[in-house]
Order: sequence, then C-alpha cells, then structure tokens
Amino acid sequence: MWKNYYFWVGILFSVIFITSILFTFAGIKEIFRTISEVNILFLVLASLVYLFSLWFRAERWKILILPLIGKNKRNILSVVTVGYMANNILPMRLGELVRVFYLHRKQSINRAASLGTVAIERVFDGLTLLFLAAISSLFLPLIDLLEGLGGGIGLNWFALTSLMSTPFFVVAILMIVGSYYPQKLKDFISA
Repeated sequence: MWKNYYFWVGILFSVIFITSILFTFAGIKEIFRTISEVNILFLVLASLVYLFSLWFRAERWKILILPLIGKNKRNILSVVTVGYMANNILPMRLGELVRVFYLHRKQSINRAASLGTVAIERVFDGLTLLFLAAISSLFLPLIDLLEGLGGGIGLNWFALTSLMSTPFFVVAILMIVGSYYPQKLKDFISA
C-alpha cells in the first residue's frame, strides 16, 4: 500500500480538496467547533450500521451474481464498497457502472452479465420501496404528501403514483417473462 502510486495520488487529491473546502466554503474555527460537538458514540454506531448495510448488500449481490462467479468463496464486499463510494462522487448513480467494471477487472466477470444483476438489484429495490410506501401509507398521511407533489405538476395522487411505479412493474414483468421465455424476449427486442 505504501509503495502504491495511486494511494499517494489519492491522498494528495484528498488533502487538496479538503483544504480548498476548509478555506473556501467554511471557516476553520466553525468546522473544528462542530467536530468537537460530535457525539463519538453516535458516530461509531452509525459507522457500524453502515458497515453492516454494506456487508448485507454485498451478500445480496453475491446471491444474484453467484452463477457468474462460481463458488461462494469469493468476497465482493470491496467491489460493493468501491461502487457505493463512487455513487457518492459521481452523478446519476454511475457508481453502479464502476462496480461492474471493477468486478470485471478484479475477477474477470462478464460486464454485461454483472450489469444485468445490478439492473435486477435496482428494480427489486424500487419494488421494495413501493411495497414499503404502500405499507406505510396505512399508518402515515402519504396520500396528502402525494397530493401536494402532484398538485405542483397538475396530477392527482393516483396518477402520480401510477406514473412513478409503472416503470418498476413493467421491467419486473419483462424480467420474469424473459427468464421463462428467453427466445420470445429476444424476438420481441429484435423486432
């Protein structure tokens, strides 16, 4: 690690950007005052929760990618971590593509196949969020929130909900039908 050129370039850029943020956007005294007020227990707990969530996401992706990587012995936690770090920096969740290319570089996995697993992961994340929103709407005034959002663009809450959820359902149905009838899906796409 200490002899790695990329490590030192990364450290240099980190120091440059942190220094520019300290002197450009915020006062140093205010930053140190805020840091001194941080409750260390909450910081440690939040870090542990985040590490657990990264481990859980890696295990979930490993289940999806298991046919591609073969045996379950390979650890892909570092790949998922790099992808999520890239999501924090890059726009439009391009960290997912970084994750695909990093997995290809690290373990020579087919990029298209691993991108497909990422797409499946995202679709089911969206469906899970829709399910949780439906459950929470039983206890929270979610319809009032949707009416407020839809009123700004001239839609009622049902139309807005339908527009937001339809892409996830359509892609999920296409994935399920495509897995049962791959030739028909190929014919549909090529037509």
